[in-house]
Amino acid sequence: MPFRSSPGPAVPAGEHCRARDIFLDFYDPEGEKYGLPTYPFHMAPKGYATRRQLRARNLCPGGKPIRAQIVWKHKGIGKDGRGSTTRRVAYLYAVAEAKPKRMPTPAQREVIGKALAARRTCPSCGIEQEYYIPRSRGECNRCAEPELYADPAGNNRAEGGWGGEPDDSDWDPELLAADAGTAFAELEAS
Repeated sequence: MPFRSSPGPAVPAGEHCRARDIFLDFYDPEGEKYGLPTYPFHMAPKGYATRRQLRARNLCPGGKPIRAQIVWKHKGIGKDGRGSTTRRVAYLYAVAEAKPKRMPTPAQREVIGKALAARRTCPSCGIEQEYYIPRSRGECNRCAEPELYADPAGNNRAEGGWGGEPDDSDWDPELLAADAGTAFAELEAS
């Protein structure tokens, strides 16, 4: 017995769907109402997958058309800034028609690595950063705002910035061990 969106005799599967907030008016396996076979959330038949699910299996649609869709209601903030309910759609492709995803060759990977390294290299200082250089600034954060990386005490540690290594004079293992023992004793006492 097919699902119906209009009131009718209670169908056990329909009651189960209503309890899970699955809207049966999105159940259209023939595609008469929506133009494509349409299923509610969590009710798509086996053999179909979204692009993301195909990518997880190292597959791609391979130019094949969309075979079905999943439609669900989503509650969130609308364009007017107020709460609203919108419809969301996920397109499904046939897994049997999917093709293996193209993988880059080692030479292509090398070229991509060089291009990404160029995006991390500051044109002003020539240092490769751990992040991509913002296009809005055109240089790394240290070159764009050197006053943020200057040492206020004047110890000329601006080259290391906030992430600079401490001097050997700051490192005293006996003092650190004594501080740790005192802190642990205070913690046990309380």
